[in-house]
Amino acid sequence: MSLFIIQTILTVLGLYFLGGLAFAVYFFFKGSIVLDEQMKGASWTMRLLLVPASVALWGILMYRLKQKWNDRSIKEKT
Repeated sequence: MSLFIIQTILTVLGLYFLGGLAFAVYFFFKGSIVLDEQMKGASWTMRLLLVPASVALWGILMYRLKQKWNDRSIKEKT
């Protein structure tokens, strides 16, 4: 029974990590600019420093990106 629990936990962590990697690719190219306008002029090495954090915290960053998109769509409608 304990082996099943360990395998389940490792599977969930692996899926979370894969989701984070997929999000990090988007965040590297476009997402960081959406959250912070000053990232437009940032070098690729600066963006590369954000990749490990974006893999680990992709759920929070995705939530913040959705908030920004919603704010932009509300401003465009008014």
